[in-house]
Amino acid sequence: MTLYQEGTFKAVVKDYGYEEGREDQEPPVFILFDVAFPGGLQEMKFRSYMHTDAAREFTFKVLDVVGFRGNDPADIAKGFEGDAIPVGREVNIVIEKTEKNGKTYHNIKYVNSINGQGPGVKRIAPAMAKKQLAGLKGAFAKYRALNPAPAVEKEPWE
Repeated sequence: MTLYQEGTFKAVVKDYGYEEGREDQEPPVFILFDVAFPGGLQEMKFRSYMHTDAAREFTFKVLDVVGFRGNDPADIAKGFEGDAIPVGREVNIVIEKTEKNGKTYHNIKYVNSINGQGPGVKRIAPAMAKKQLAGLKGAFAKYRALNPAPAVEKEPWE
């Protein structure tokens, strides 16, 4: 029985590597996920090709999201035994349903970090933030004068 459905679901990396493909192109990357559907866990495979610059960039971003640790994409060929991607890494995946030749398919369209989309949040250094936000200080002071900060209430157990 299949549990597949459209939507965004939590998933964990189970295995990864490259699949056989055309000899005149880079092989497609695959990542196996255990996907947490409402009815239980089910394995799904994500496949990404790298035959164009755009496809290659998309694949590299997915590899960032799943935690690829290396500088050489060939390290992925070893699969979970090579430890290039942390097995058990939790992500969000977006599944879309497509119809082709009278058949219904559920495919992983996007692989996102748990904290949002893409490879995750890239925090700016505090000194750089202060420099870039210096012009807002006066504007925020005017706002705060009209809208005082809410009082911090103590929790009942404090």
